[in-house]
Amino acid sequence: MIGLPSGAPFPITYRELWLPPGINENASLPTSVEGGHGLAFTGARRGTTADGVHGIDGVATSNINLGAIHNAENILYIKIRFKLDQPFSIAAATDQYLFGKYDGPNDYLIGWLEADDGMFHMAHAEGGAPETIVSVEDTWDIGWHVIFVSLHNVNGQRLRVDASDAVVEAGNTLAISLAADFCLLARDDGVSTEGLAGIEVDVVMGIAALTVAQEYDLINGPPPAAATESYLLDEGRGVTSYDRGSGGNDGALDSSCTWAYGQVEQPIISFDSLNDHAQSSAGVDISGDAVLVWVGKIKANMDALGKDLNLCKMYIDADNNYGLYYSTGRDELTFDCVGNGINSRSIGSKPLIDSYIIYLCVADGNTGRFYANGTLMAAGPATSGARAGGAAIAYIARRDLVSGLDINKPLLIALIDGAFTPKQVRAYSRYLKNVFNLPISI
Repeated sequence: MIGLPSGAPFPITYRELWLPPGINENASLPTSVEGGHGLAFTGARRGTTADGVHGIDGVATSNINLGAIHNAENILYIKIRFKLDQPFSIAAATDQYLFGKYDGPNDYLIGWLEADDGMFHMAHAEGGAPETIVSVEDTWDIGWHVIFVSLHNVNGQRLRVDASDAVVEAGNTLAISLAADFCLLARDDGVSTEGLAGIEVDVVMGIAALTVAQEYDLINGPPPAAATESYLLDEGRGVTSYDRGSGGNDGALDSSCTWAYGQVEQPIISFDSLNDHAQSSAGVDISGDAVLVWVGKIKANMDALGKDLNLCKMYIDADNNYGLYYSTGRDELTFDCVGNGINSRSIGSKPLIDSYIIYLCVADGNTGRFYANGTLMAAGPATSGARAGGAAIAYIARRDLVSGLDINKPLLIALIDGAFTPKQVRAYSRYLKNVFNLPISI
């Protein structure tokens, strides 16, 4: 049984505690509390807080080879999140390739930062002059950026950088017919030395025509349900990048690639927002005063999304439950504290992708209080609805229904007996910050 290290600021009684180091063969997460309830996994797996895979330029062995995928497609979209080692702009030393499917000088699908003009280019050629689309952006800092590109044999090519308006080349309607391996971080595997000097993560591909709303969601985190490839690149070790999409096309890291970490090096539960979730058996006690705790790495900008994201739900029935989730209908991050059909709902500030958060959701009497990193975001209205004493089921990364699948990465999920005071919230949040070495202020 895996537990937390000693040094908690005051005595704490856990009703439930789930810690990712205890994940069992990507099938389950045993409880860390005597008499608690383990989680059964569906699709979810052990991952890490790795920022992605780091590549270098100047060598031919810095790539992730995904195999000969998408050899014949009328439609294809590609999303890549990346971070450069150095700023890139006009007159950079060399081109830097983000991806490539390269059969030869006349047959290719490639995306790169161009040294001559500083812009991102995508070019697709099939034995003739290439069809090319180019970004407006010509300067790239060392923060995170997102490239979204699509090819469509009727609608042409589209390109978005971060949240910018789409660039459209409607006449570029050539279908894909290429047999080469698809590579990330480089144009190809073993020839080109103009790879990306930086990190790639959260790579998603698919063969559907996306709506503008789906493009926006994908750029900000959650993938479309029909994604054929999804490489979260959070394995953090080994040479395999697992495909979490429907295609099952795992990638292989070449010898010059390395796993990139920031300050935090911890195991997490890895959810892909496609079909992954976890669930306990019945018996979780949500009655009386309690604190619901969720600590983790945020993987979506929770603003104007078209998809609900459920971080955690502890559910007896519609009248008695806890819920920590982002609601697309209200465009709010919410803690629901529901007792006998009465909800003391509190609204939190919207987190940003790749931030680390300690959420403490306090059920204090019949009122919910919602804290982030030790600070009160909101308190719900006082109610007369105490939660029933019946046995709940804990749902992680989903609702009580299989919907609203989450993409965020928990480091810890717990239910603590009793309601914390504001001082206890801050003290316990500081303790968790130190346990996980989180880059946050409390």
